[in-house]
Amino acid sequence: MESGESRVRRILLKQTAFLEQIHGTMKKEAERHEREERLRLERRIEQLEVQQRRHLSRLQSFSPVSMIPIGRSPCERAELSARNSNLQETFGEMTCRVIDEETVEEVMSPVEKKKVKRKKTERRESKVREKQEDDERRRIEEKGKEQEEMAKVMDEMRRIAKEREQRAKEKVAARLRKLKARRRLRIFLWAIVFPTFLFSEVRKKMAKKRESISSVFSTMLNDVRAQTLDFLSSMLAEPLRKINEEKSQMCVVSGLEKGLFGPKALSNSELETRCRLIKERLGSLLSTLCDRIKAEDCPPQLLSLLTTLTSNQSYLPQGFLFDFEIQRLAFTHYGTLKLMNGSRVKMMICFYVVVRLLLHQIVLHPWDLRPKMTVTDTMRRNVKTIGSVLLHVVVELFRTTAPMVPNNQVHLPMSLKLKPRGEPLKAERQPVDPEEFYVRPKKTDVDDIISGAYTREQLSPFFDRSVYSDHIRALLEHFLDRMSSFMIKR
Repeated sequence: MESGESRVRRILLKQTAFLEQIHGTMKKEAERHEREERLRLERRIEQLEVQQRRHLSRLQSFSPVSMIPIGRSPCERAELSARNSNLQETFGEMTCRVIDEETVEEVMSPVEKKKVKRKKTERRESKVREKQEDDERRRIEEKGKEQEEMAKVMDEMRRIAKEREQRAKEKVAARLRKLKARRRLRIFLWAIVFPTFLFSEVRKKMAKKRESISSVFSTMLNDVRAQTLDFLSSMLAEPLRKINEEKSQMCVVSGLEKGLFGPKALSNSELETRCRLIKERLGSLLSTLCDRIKAEDCPPQLLSLLTTLTSNQSYLPQGFLFDFEIQRLAFTHYGTLKLMNGSRVKMMICFYVVVRLLLHQIVLHPWDLRPKMTVTDTMRRNVKTIGSVLLHVVVELFRTTAPMVPNNQVHLPMSLKLKPRGEPLKAERQPVDPEEFYVRPKKTDVDDIISGAYTREQLSPFFDRSVYSDHIRALLEHFLDRMSSFMIKR
């Protein structure tokens, strides 16, 4: 509802506008009246000059006796005769223009009488108008006085309201000053302690929630791994069969094969042939994976798990991620994920689907899925070479696209810090020849992911041919693009 002050202000504004309108109208009317009066006086002067000339011509042509009107008493006639004779004697010096009203009216023609009558009527009307304008002016002045009085009343009301408000503020300030020092200190200390207490309680609840999620996650992980392994094995059966049944050597590590005179060195032609064969077999595997993978065909639990691993505000279980992954993630103050951009999402998908399942469970250990398979030394070297090449392509891809986040868990307490796997995955569980399968240089960061794989220096004949390695990397990126699009659709 509209307050009294605003209503009075609105009325004052309307009255002020009305007064300005009336003032302009009065000014215009006064100017118009002044022009009309000036014209009227000019016409009247002309008329009187004409009448003067007419009367003078009549006075010159007639005697004073003939000018005396009929129907007067003898005394009046004598008086008028004397007046006319005096006028005739002093004609040369006279400046007045009217002799006698009744005499002039009797001498006037009917048209002139009408003009005189009309002018009298106009004078009466102008007097009436002037009276009305005076009345209107007085009324406007009275309204202005009323508005001034109303403004004074409103000013007084505002002053009283301001004084009351000031007194109320002074009372509140006096009450606050009367609070005891102990109570103020208690409020101050509670204001300092409460945020810290609240933050610690929230962290405790988050830690309990993380433990419950970890227990559920471990159960779900076993089901997802079994379903995904069946899904990938059936989809990639043909390229996997070609890799496992390949009779030709694909290992490019010199010194592992034995000749007549000890370890055998590989020629450039042999290295070229083996590198081309690696590119064909591994490229066929990734191409089939890219072509046949569809969102509707993927196990729903796999997509649900990947969504959990790649979403902001998600908790991850302890001992699940590699240290390589943890160093490239960002965490909130509660230990949840944050800033999961495209490169980090692809890294999480790649390390679970490609490294943990496809590479470790299927490519490096095909005999675990097919126990009756005949395993030869050539087959062991071939699958280890294929797996090592794919592992190094993955690591080099995310070294460049997902840089490390320094001190990404410094702000977290020990209970919320994410710990990596206790031990890495293994490239071979039961090596046939320890001298052959463990002739390795010093430990690298790839060994923290899968231990026992060939190093990049051992696989340098393949990676030095950048055309082959770039082809494998492009296929891997294409697969990760498709998988990340499945996450967006969900």
